[in-house]
Amino acid sequence: MFLKTLSALTASTLIFAAQSGQTPKIHATQGETRTVIVRQVLDGDTFVTTENEHVRVWGINSPERDEAGYWAAGLFLDLKARGRELHCKVMDTDKYSRTVMQCATPDGVDIGSYMVETGYARDFVRFSKGFYKSEEDSAKKAKRGLWNPKSDYSPHLKYTP
Repeated sequence: MFLKTLSALTASTLIFAAQSGQTPKIHATQGETRTVIVRQVLDGDTFVTTENEHVRVWGINSPERDEAGYWAAGLFLDLKARGRELHCKVMDTDKYSRTVMQCATPDGVDIGSYMVETGYARDFVRFSKGFYKSEEDSAKKAKRGLWNPKSDYSPHLKYTP
């Protein structure tokens, strides 16, 4: 019942926003859980939902545009998340007004854990307090992704969503 009410409310908001020419702002309440569908991946730790909500994946940090591995990190998140349903918990809102969420696939794969374990993101200790430390240690030890010195993750190769 809650999800039906939430969906109806969201649909009403989108219709109003479309009529008024405004981009809808989705209110995020810390601790709230919701299901989202990923419409577009912007980089290795940010995506946009089908409701135009910009989401920053909680607890991880992937390479920026000018850093080696940027395109690979975006591609890995894209392969795991785009077009898929994710179950998320709102953790915060960041300085760019993105909703910060910890998300998992329907089969229980934590997106942050996946990105760090594959070596395409780092544990963002400042926010995660070491939540993904074991995944990062595993990726480093196995020399996966960004931790592989033989990989050519050129900062000049760009991921284009």
